[in-house]
Amino acid sequence: MAAKFRELILLCSVLGAGATSAVPLGEASGTGASPAIAESRAELPGHTVYHPVRWPAQPMPLYVWGNGACRDNGLAHGAYLRQVASHGYFVVAAGRPREERPFNPDPPPLAAPTATTAPAPAPRTTPDETQASQLLEAIEWATRENARAGGDFQGRIDLSRIAVGGHSCGGLQALAVSNDPRIDTTLVLNSGIYVQPVGGQGGVQIDKSQLTRLHGPMLYLSGGPGDIAHGNATDDVARIAQSPVFFGALPVGHGGTFWTERDGGEWARVSVRWLDWQLKADADASWDFAGPACRLCTDRRWTVVQKRLPPPSGPLRQSLYVPVRDGTLLAMNLYRPARDGVPLAVRAPVLFSFTPYRARFREATGRVTEMGQFSSSNAQALLDAGYVLAVADIRGKGASFGARRGFQDRTEALDGYDLIQWLAAQPWSDGKVGMYGCSYLGGTTVHVASTAPPALRAIFTGATDLDKFDFVRNGGITAQFNTRPDEPLSDDLMSLPVDADRDGALLRMAVAQHARNTPMAALWYGMPFRDSVSPLTGNRFWEEAGPYPYLDALKRSGIASYLWSNFEDEPTAQVILLAENLGSQLLLGPGSHCVPPPGFDFAGEVRRYFDRTLKGIPTDPAAPRVHWWRGDGKAGGTWQQASRWPGADATRETWYLAPGGRAHEPALQPQRAAVAKPSFRVNYDVATDDYFAFWVSSQHGRGLSFTSAPLPGAQTLVGFPVAHLRIASDTPAPALFAYLELLAPDGSAKVLSVGRLAAAYRKTGAAPYAVLGLPWHPGLAADHAPLQRWQEADLDFALTPVSQTVPVGYRLRFVVTGADPRQRNLAQLRIDPAPTIRLTLGGATGSRLDLPLQPLDGKR
Repeated sequence: MAAKFRELILLCSVLGAGATSAVPLGEASGTGASPAIAESRAELPGHTVYHPVRWPAQPMPLYVWGNGACRDNGLAHGAYLRQVASHGYFVVAAGRPREERPFNPDPPPLAAPTATTAPAPAPRTTPDETQASQLLEAIEWATRENARAGGDFQGRIDLSRIAVGGHSCGGLQALAVSNDPRIDTTLVLNSGIYVQPVGGQGGVQIDKSQLTRLHGPMLYLSGGPGDIAHGNATDDVARIAQSPVFFGALPVGHGGTFWTERDGGEWARVSVRWLDWQLKADADASWDFAGPACRLCTDRRWTVVQKRLPPPSGPLRQSLYVPVRDGTLLAMNLYRPARDGVPLAVRAPVLFSFTPYRARFREATGRVTEMGQFSSSNAQALLDAGYVLAVADIRGKGASFGARRGFQDRTEALDGYDLIQWLAAQPWSDGKVGMYGCSYLGGTTVHVASTAPPALRAIFTGATDLDKFDFVRNGGITAQFNTRPDEPLSDDLMSLPVDADRDGALLRMAVAQHARNTPMAALWYGMPFRDSVSPLTGNRFWEEAGPYPYLDALKRSGIASYLWSNFEDEPTAQVILLAENLGSQLLLGPGSHCVPPPGFDFAGEVRRYFDRTLKGIPTDPAAPRVHWWRGDGKAGGTWQQASRWPGADATRETWYLAPGGRAHEPALQPQRAAVAKPSFRVNYDVATDDYFAFWVSSQHGRGLSFTSAPLPGAQTLVGFPVAHLRIASDTPAPALFAYLELLAPDGSAKVLSVGRLAAAYRKTGAAPYAVLGLPWHPGLAADHAPLQRWQEADLDFALTPVSQTVPVGYRLRFVVTGADPRQRNLAQLRIDPAPTIRLTLGGATGSRLDLPLQPLDGKR
C-alpha cells in the first residue's frame, strides 16, 4: 500500500509539472566520470531515464533496458543502470519508476541446478507488465528529444550508437528487438530464448529462429549452472552463427550481481566495458573479451566462450599493485606490445615513467587518459619497436598507497629503484630498463638513476634540474615552478583502480592515505635558504632533493643519459648544466615546457636512443652529441648540431645600460655610459589570467627599459646573458627581474631570456658542480644581507640561455622590473607603498649586460 501511495504521489507531481518536466528519483550514484541520476519524464510516462549529473562534452551513446520478469518498474535495476550512465551513457529503462530493490550483500545460497535448460512456462493468462515494443519506443523518444530545439536533451544523445539489453525476461525483450537496424549491440543478462518451441514467456513471442536475424555483436552473461536461464543462454550461443558473441558465466545465480554488489557489481563492470568497446571503440576494453589472453578469459572465476570476435586492438594493458621495500603498494600500469591481438612472446626491454600526475585516470568528460607522458605517436612507435611501456604512480599520488614525505625525496628515489628491479624480473622483460619523463617525471628519472638500479641502463629526461634550490628558489625568489596548490583528493579518486580492485575499495583506501602528504608549496616556501631545515621534513631538504649531491653516484652508475628542454622554459639552464656535468646527449628546441620540438623527429630520436642503449643497435659513430634550435628572429629558425652546444663556452661582450640614446630613451650600447641614476617604483599589478605561464610576454613599461640601436649586421646570440646591476632601494630586500627582448622593425617584441635575483641573496661563491663560469649564489642563511636604505650593491646573475639570430635592423631591449607575472605569491610579496629601486649607470661600476653575441658569419 505504501509503495502504491508513493507511486500515486509521484504520478501526480509529474502530471502537474508540465509536458517536459523531470522528477529526479533517489540519490545520484556510479563510479564513472560523473554520478548519474534517475528521472521520470512526463512525456515518457512508461519509462525511466538515467543520465550523468554532469553532461559529457560529447553526445552519449544510448542504452535501452528491459527489466527482469518484464516488470513495470524502471527502478528495479537502478544501481546497475546508474553505474552504466555514470560512464557516459544515456539510459532509458522500460517501466515506470516504482520502487528500487535494496542492496543486499548476503544473497541466499544458490539452488542446485535441476536441468540444463529451463522449461518454457505455460502461456500467461495476463500480459507482461512491459512489452518489447517499449524498447523501440524509448529509441524513438530519444530520437525526438535529441532533435527537439530547447529540450533538455538536445544534442546530448548519439543515435548512431545504440545498445539494447535486459535481465531475464527483459533479456528476451532485448533479443526480440535486436534485429532493428538501429541497434548496434545487444546485452543478454541471465537470459536466453527457451529451447522448447512453445510460446516464449508471456508477451515475448520469440523462438530460436530470432537468432538468425541478429546482426550486431552479442554479450551473454550467465549466473552459472545455478542460473535458471544458463542452459537457454548456452544454447543461444551455440546456435548463433553469423554474429560475434562473447559468453561469460560467473557462479552468482539468476540474480547476477545487480543487488548483491555495489553499483551493480561485475554485471555493471562487464556491461560498461562491452559498451565501451562496441559503442566507443575503446581499444583497451577489447582486451577484456577478445583474443586468447582476454582479461575475462584469464580470470579463474569466469567461464567464457568466444565466437567470431575480432582480435583486440592496441597493446595489452595490465594494472596491478607492486610492493616496495617498506611494503607500500604502488600502482603500476603495463603496456605490452601485441601482434594480431596476441602479446609478443619474446622478452623485451622496458621503458618506465614514474609520475605524480595519475598514471591512468578518467577526465571529467569521461575520457580515459593514460600512458603518462608517452604521447600517442611516441607510445605507438615504441610499442611497434617491441618495447614494454610501464607507468607507475609515485607513493601518495594517483592510485598508489602511502603518503609523500617530500617532493622527489630519497624515499621516492628508492621506490623507483624497487620498481625498476621488479620490472626487470618479469617473465616478459629482458632485464634492461630505461626511464623516460619530463618536468617532475624528468626529475624522477634523475633521482632514481642516482640510486643506480642494476637494471637501469639509460634515461631520456626533459626540463629537469641539477640544483633544486637554484631552480625553484632561483635568486632567492620562489616563483611558479613547484608552488601550485596540491590537487584535492577528489582528483586522485578519478584514478582508475587497478584491475583486481573491481569495486574501487583499494583505490579509496589508498587515496585516504594521501591526506598525510607534505604540501608542496609550503615545503618550498618554508625553506628560505639552501641550508634551511624544513619544519615539514626535519632536514635540509634542498640538499636531499638535490640532485647535485648525487652527481658522483650518477657518473659511477654508467647509466646513459639524454637530456632535453626548450628555450622558452626556465628549466633549460639547469638542463644544460646537468648535461655538461654528466656528458649527456642534449637536445635544445624552440617552444615551451615539455613540448616536443617541432620540425624534429622527436619520437624517432627517443626510439633510436633506446635502441642503442637498451638493444645494442649501433648508430652512426659520427652522430653529434648535441642538437639545438637557432631562431631566425621571425617565426622560423634552423636546427644545428655539434659535439657541444656553443653557448656553453661562448665569449660574451659587454653592453652598457646608458641614460639616453635613441629618441632620448635609456639605451643599451657597447660603449661605457655617462653616470646616471634612474629609478622606478615597483609595479605589482602585472598578474595575468594564465594559471601556469611557462614564459612571459614583454614587461616593457613596468620598470626601466634600455634599447639598443638597430644592429648594423646580422648577429647570433647563443649562450647565457649575464647581468651586472648596481642598485639601491628604499626597502631592505628588493627583488630584481630582468628580461632580454628582441625588437622587430615593426616594434613587436619577443622575450628571449629572463633572470631574477633578490638583493639580499647577492653574494656569489664557488659552486659544488661545473657552472660554465656563470655567477653562482650559495643562498646560505649566513650569506643573507639585506640592504640599508639607499645602500648601493652589485647584483650579478645569469639569465636563461638563448639561441637566436638577430637580423639586420633588429634591436635588443633589456627590461628591469621589481615583480614578475609568474609569481604565484604576488599578493604576499606586495609592499605598500610600493618600493623604489634605483640603478646606477655609467662610470667604472655602472650596470651592464654581458651578451654572447657573434657576427653571423663569424667575422668581427
